[in-house]
Amino acid sequence: MLTSLRSGAEFTHFANYAQNDSKILLDALLQAREYIFKEYSVDFMDSVSTSSLAMRVFRTGFLDSFIPTLTQPVDSLVRSAYFSGACDVYKKFGTGLYYYDINSLYPYAMINKLPGAYLRTVYQLSSLDDFFGFVQARVTYDGSKGVPLLPLRTTTGVSYPTGT
Repeated sequence: MLTSLRSGAEFTHFANYAQNDSKILLDALLQAREYIFKEYSVDFMDSVSTSSLAMRVFRTGFLDSFIPTLTQPVDSLVRSAYFSGACDVYKKFGTGLYYYDINSLYPYAMINKLPGAYLRTVYQLSSLDDFFGFVQARVTYDGSKGVPLLPLRTTTGVSYPTGT
């Protein structure tokens, strides 16, 4: 903290150190920028993180096929639907039951195609048999199954409502 510096000499020493540290960092960034542009024809100033820089390098230098990306409104819609898993037990004992414990489902799912390109808006869908993609839906559930069906995120938390 600057208030802990006891004299003008200590502050001057600190200021020189901070200035040299900043110059070294700038020099390293400029050299990295030049190297990445020379090797991959990518300017890292167009990336906001190392992850986005890695994806940009991958797409421009190594990717042989197109990876679709969602538009901002569609991306927001899809992200608003993500919930962590609900792990509840509704039947403590039974016979002839099957138990499943799925490990590494995310990496397994990532080997499949992902929906990404906007195709169409459907106002009535009778079956999901031939459908692949994201759906914004109005769902009615009367609670007759006795278990929560779909989570709903509200300002007070997550609930599993019945009704529409």
